[in-house]
Amino acid sequence: MVAGSLCTEKMRNYKRKTQYMPMTEDQLAAARTLIARGVSISQAAKEIGFHESTLRDRLQKGGGTKLGRFRATFSAEQEAQLLNHCIDLDKRFFGLTLKSLRFLLFKYAEENNIPHQFSVEAQLAGRILHEPL
Repeated sequence: MVAGSLCTEKMRNYKRKTQYMPMTEDQLAAARTLIARGVSISQAAKEIGFHESTLRDRLQKGGGTKLGRFRATFSAEQEAQLLNHCIDLDKRFFGLTLKSLRFLLFKYAEENNIPHQFSVEAQLAGRILHEPL
């Protein structure tokens, strides 16, 4: 299925085991403001609701709300374009197999200079789990 994120398709059965909550940029800015006013890092961390070591890490690394190692290759807009193209092919009665879809995704990423981790040797996108529409 192209409409869903290709990254999340791989992990659709995964259930988070912790209540991890990423620190937003607003929370990080609030912590920086408190620290600039003279509040200690541990007290600032308590006020925004995070552990002191987490705040220290975010201050050193400059924030960020990334969770996990998987990243989506295509943006939501690009996925919508690909979905519309596949629907258009279907309306014109062109068959689209899973292998041809993987080739289409690879070519789309290559021609639009989108960074990806697809196989350059096979010229195919990774295997995606598909669901019936």
